Amino acid sequence: MIAVAQLLRSPLAYVAVEQTGAVVCLAVAHADPHHGANAAQIGVLVEDRHQGQGIGRELLAQVSGAALVAGYDELISYPGESLMTAAAFMANTGSTRIVSDREISHLHTTIPPVAALGIGAVRERLAG
Repeated sequence: MIAVAQLLRSPLAYVAVEQTGAVVCLAVAHADPHHGANAAQIGVLVEDRHQGQGIGRELLAQVSGAALVAGYDELISYPGESLMTAAAFMANTGSTRIVSDREISHLHTTIPPVAALGIGAVRERLAG
């Protein structure tokens, strides 16, 4: 619980909640010390019964755009599940490649400039 509390304090943390206040999805990005100053580690977690509804993709778009505006140009993810499933998910944001590492395989996703269009009011204005 302490780790989640720390993540929620990140300036690049997004939470989706139901009307009841129950948390449905959490997406967060923060500096990844293993990949340089321009790389942010990203995590997206969707509550089981809300998966497949596009909520994770929406928050991924938000956090990716915010990470780009904050100066990051690459997202690093360490998926807990299938690398291929996570790679397909991350490909919604940008060009994604799998890196096989001796310690842990992970994903590198380049954030394209258009990701900034996925941020809140900018996105709403463009859609309207």
